[in-house]
Amino acid sequence: FSTENWKRSADEVGAIMALLKKYLLEAVDTMEKDHIRLHFFGDMTPISPELRALAHETDEITQHLSKDDFQANVCLNYGGRDEILRAVRQFAADCAAGEKKPEDLDDALFSSYLDPLMSHDIMYLAKSIPGVVSYVVNDGFHRHRIIVNDQLEEKRYPGLMPDISEQELLDMGKYAQIVISYETQEEASAIARKLNDRFSSQISAYANKYVVDVVPKGISKAHGLHFLKDYLHIEETDIYAIGDAENDIPLMEFADQGCCMTSGKKELHAHAKYVCDNISDYIELII
Repeated sequence: FSTENWKRSADEVGAIMALLKKYLLEAVDTMEKDHIRLHFFGDMTPISPELRALAHETDEITQHLSKDDFQANVCLNYGGRDEILRAVRQFAADCAAGEKKPEDLDDALFSSYLDPLMSHDIMYLAKSIPGVVSYVVNDGFHRHRIIVNDQLEEKRYPGLMPDISEQELLDMGKYAQIVISYETQEEASAIARKLNDRFSSQISAYANKYVVDVVPKGISKAHGLHFLKDYLHIEETDIYAIGDAENDIPLMEFADQGCCMTSGKKELHAHAKYVCDNISDYIELII
């Protein structure tokens, strides 16, 4: 049910919502027994309080189910036009706060805003997937960490203490990056692939050893290098870069003299011109 469907007649919308209510009432009794997870995506604000409560109840009932069980995703009040409006509102708020100027807006800046509702969906997924240690949200200025499982070892941000509540984070509404920490590298790689499949038109998810970096589509380390190249008038043949994880692939491919560490996965080596044991070897090679 997209945002455009609200343009249907009141009778049609009422009938659709009645069918959803009927299904959810049935699902509450059977989904746990049938090992079916149900998750809602989209802005639930315009939905009636009764339906929102039922949707929340179905979410809660199956949170403990295995990640290998079947998961059905229901998209409600979700649409591209609405996402554009939310990004515009974020930019307008930044302008009002003196952080941006209207003339700063271009395609790259507009694309740098993660959609708030989609970000909330990703945060929800981070809490519901086994093996997640924590997730960190970058609002463009500060990093905010939410601990999901304090029994697992934090490998990316062990010294970053939570400074706001999860509700405050959800209310913030401005997200430049989400970093999800996992217990194993294999889990991080698997979830990066799933996130890219599910949100392929909106984000890029890069596995970076034990974490997954989630950024707006088109944003990467290569994007930053491209900006610096143009800004500083650097020739591509003079750009050197080294990496050792999947999130470094755009960086290594963009740099004319890209290098991959031997410690990185073997499938990463093909994305770089050189493969070296350490940074000093790389420096000796290119001097």
